[in-house]
Amino acid sequence: MNNVINLFSVPVFVTQLTGHEQFQRSELDILKSIDMDKQYGDDGNYLSKESHVLQKYNLNRIKHLCDRYVSHYTENVLGILDEFRMFRSWLSMNTMGTRHLAHSHRNTMISCILYFDEFMSDEPMVPISFGQDGLDQIFRTFQFEFKKKERNQYNNNVLTIYPRTNTLIIFPGWIKHETEEARSMTKRYCLGTNYFFNGESSGSYHNINIQVS
Repeated sequence: MNNVINLFSVPVFVTQLTGHEQFQRSELDILKSIDMDKQYGDDGNYLSKESHVLQKYNLNRIKHLCDRYVSHYTENVLGILDEFRMFRSWLSMNTMGTRHLAHSHRNTMISCILYFDEFMSDEPMVPISFGQDGLDQIFRTFQFEFKKKERNQYNNNVLTIYPRTNTLIIFPGWIKHETEEARSMTKRYCLGTNYFFNGESSGSYHNINIQVS
């Protein structure tokens, strides 16, 4: 019997919040009132001046929601029991003609992001794309262009997700990602959070104790 083992996979977790987990109108009103600055040039998106928005604006329900899903990701997807603690939360916004250039999240281990638009509609938003090496990862010594029969997880070098209001995505912070140019007049918001290992690592000789404040 043939068997394919996916070696060294990198999981990106995506879910659509439903019921009581969805954004509440009062929370959206607070988030939409946050001061934001324009980034890098005419087509840059907007970023909140505050980098601890959930803490500053007492949005504890959203924080606990992100914490629960990150715990699910680490324990049930990665299969590890260590704690990861949120240390940063911010808000970004895209309007017509803006984009978010390819980047990774420095000084973090896990990122959790939540989407909503200004009208809480169910319409697809401008997508977020995650980049990886594709076939260059498999044929590391060569940089050939291959004739692809069909796109799959081995030959594809990009994962594109079309979020809607209440879409939640969790991914390792080192993965590069970007947002295409927005084509809608509706404001698209992304609430981002970063997590880092917290506590004492396993192992008797090279263990380390990290406390995230």
